[in-house]
Amino acid sequence: MCVAGKFSSFGGWYDCSECTSGTYSLAGAAECTSCEAAKSSSSDFSSREDCAAGEYGDGGPCATCPQGKYSTPASASCTTCQVGRYAGAGQGECTLCGQGKYLNSTGAVAETQCKVCAIGKYNDIPGLGTTCPDCQKGKFAAATGYALCKDCVTGTCASEVGSAECLQCQKGSHSNSTGAATCSKCEEGKFTDYDGTVVCQVCPQHLELSEDEQTCVCLDTFVTKVDGSCTCKAGETLVDGECVPCEDGRYKDRPGTESCTICDTDAIRGAFNTLPGIPKTSFESCACGLGKFREPSDEDNPEKVLDSICKHCSEINLPDGVNCSKPSQLSTS
Repeated sequence: MCVAGKFSSFGGWYDCSECTSGTYSLAGAAECTSCEAAKSSSSDFSSREDCAAGEYGDGGPCATCPQGKYSTPASASCTTCQVGRYAGAGQGECTLCGQGKYLNSTGAVAETQCKVCAIGKYNDIPGLGTTCPDCQKGKFAAATGYALCKDCVTGTCASEVGSAECLQCQKGSHSNSTGAATCSKCEEGKFTDYDGTVVCQVCPQHLELSEDEQTCVCLDTFVTKVDGSCTCKAGETLVDGECVPCEDGRYKDRPGTESCTICDTDAIRGAFNTLPGIPKTSFESCACGLGKFREPSDEDNPEKVLDSICKHCSEINLPDGVNCSKPSQLSTS
């Protein structure tokens, strides 16, 4: 009798022949039996076995799945890889395209067919079968193949979806948090004087916001120094946060916020008033009272009025042509 895996047309008893691939036989068989779908004959043709993963059987020997397709064990046919996946020949499953990539066609045979996400887009899901989504507002992707978009840093924002970069906040606005979609306008009374600001500032002392609210300028009563700070001009002093003219009987000969100098102290002793129409920027504006005259203390330099003394007209010899009872360069009435 023929053993399993062989057959004989003489009733299975003698002159036995071996079964061919895709068939099998039991002992004493007069003929071999074809394997059903998804199965193939064992190595000695004595039984049938399931086709392995990556193979398929349609009643004959198990065959290898071609590129772009796959099969699980005991498959009668191979299945085409879906979008987002690819496979070489003889694969039991398709491989997912990685993060930062996508594949919107079926039957891909290699990873090289996976497409990278464009600038401004991302993908954090392996096996994506559609085009990569845009980065949301407040995020960006500066290059291709981003798995995740990055947050805008403080001082910047991205107001559009699909941004390739974040833009610096313009003067007058700021952003103090990451991932900002827009920059916020500075609060009333605050400013930023450069792009990319995180926190708005308050104008320093003696300054106020400019009309465009992007910088600080000196208050109306102040003048601007070379270094950008504000001060009072000559002839004025600081009172309650404003520059005001020196009081009568006082003067100031240089810019600054210090007090005005009393005429009687450092300029004209006995002077208590200032001449009308003359800026209070010099001791020259200091004037004596009615019936008094400024007499220079330096007799060798009569033009020098510093440290002059106010005296009654009767006590001194008046210069020729000077009427002590009327206003003049050196006296007042």
